[in-house]
Amino acid sequence: MAPTEDDVKNWKDQEGEATDMAQAYRDLARGDQTAAAIEADLDRLHSKLDALLDALDDKQPAADAAPKDKLSSAASPTTAVASAATESSVASDDDRADEAAGAAQKASGSGDGEKQT
Repeated sequence: MAPTEDDVKNWKDQEGEATDMAQAYRDLARGDQTAAAIEADLDRLHSKLDALLDALDDKQPAADAAPKDKLSSAASPTTAVASAATESSVASDDDRADEAAGAAQKASGSGDGEKQT
């Protein structure tokens, strides 16, 4: 007995499904390989991070053992420079404001306390 038209149609559909399933399996296997590679990279990065943190912890007690005088005196010049820079920028802003006010007075024609009548 020869296959019917419906049987042939079903076989073609099943072949398409088998192809789709094979492709899905290959994609799944590729995804598993990618996930394993990413996990290995994360483990490697985690190890490097642990090594860096351990090195930092080793240096931290040395910094804590340093005398407090040296730490505060080392910070003082930096603080003084930053403070002076801030004060000079504030002063220059005030100077600019005064110059602008003077220019506005000259433009309007009024002087220092002189009134036009």
